[in-house]
Amino acid sequence: DVNITRTIGWFTSQYPLVIDVTKADDIGYYIKSVKEDIRKIPNKGIGYGILKYITPKEYKNELEFKLNPQISFNYLGQFDKDVNQDLFGISEISCGASISEESEQLYEININGMIINDELQMNFAYNKEQYNSDTIEKLANDYEKMLLKVIDHCIKKEESEMTPSDYGYGELSIEGLEYIKSTLDINNKVKIQKIYSLSPMQEGMLLYALLNQDKHKRTYFEQQSLRISGRFDVKIYEESINKIFERYDVLRTIFVNSNIPVQIVLKENNIKIHFEDISHLTEDEKEQFTKAFKEKDIESGFDLSKKVPIRFSVLKIREEEYIIIQSFHHILLDGWSTPILSNEIFETYYSIK
Repeated sequence: DVNITRTIGWFTSQYPLVIDVTKADDIGYYIKSVKEDIRKIPNKGIGYGILKYITPKEYKNELEFKLNPQISFNYLGQFDKDVNQDLFGISEISCGASISEESEQLYEININGMIINDELQMNFAYNKEQYNSDTIEKLANDYEKMLLKVIDHCIKKEESEMTPSDYGYGELSIEGLEYIKSTLDINNKVKIQKIYSLSPMQEGMLLYALLNQDKHKRTYFEQQSLRISGRFDVKIYEESINKIFERYDVLRTIFVNSNIPVQIVLKENNIKIHFEDISHLTEDEKEQFTKAFKEKDIESGFDLSKKVPIRFSVLKIREEEYIIIQSFHHILLDGWSTPILSNEIFETYYSIK
């Protein structure tokens, strides 16, 4: 609620950041690791200063601010596009010292960067009583070499590599994401749209499914059948289902346990309806076939990590009379949502028809 309309300049938040360099030799992994570390910082770090300097002592008695970074790094952004205009430009004349020579150096090395005249410029400021100029020059040269190495690595990549935060779930590790991708049929161009955590109830259901798939195959397996009369186009019904699947993320969701259980929303989930015409059978045979079909459908169960746990089957029992069998796992839908889903499918069906 602070009025900043007459404020000149910009706000800068400073906060300590510890970077893991154990896998620095693997540039691809290192880029992704640093990216994930930075994205995990809440609100771009502004809370650190608020907590340390503004928050009353009684609210932070148990907190200790022991980190004392050796390096201050500040990238200021691109200046030439805003400044180089008809009236104003960046002067080549030195502006002199920006701080007093008697001021205390807060950090051993201050690194500031900006883009001017389409060039990235990095400035390394240091205490000459602490470091030799040759040492800092070598540091700056090594920095330039590493930056060029990173750029070269990225240019040679034919496809961008996604990280957990790109899918909206930063709590997942890079290794966890790689495991998830290895479990999916990537060769078949399965694409991930989002990754979410599970609710406590969903975690319990997934645990049951993973403990013993044969024993718990029927646990949380839901099956509903609907008898309809009249003209019915199976192809339009299938198209209607896929349109609803496009609309709702939950209907494109699979469930994987990768150290932490997650639900993965796929970009696409086109399904095919299983259709059988049993109108030529006797009434007793139709009843026996339908009963056996439902039982076999239950025995098939669901592999929650491979396909979205929902499927549809249509049995034609006589001319203009059908049985629709909808099977799903309770981790995906509940009893309240299934009639809503059925209504939306048929509304879409009649709008297409």
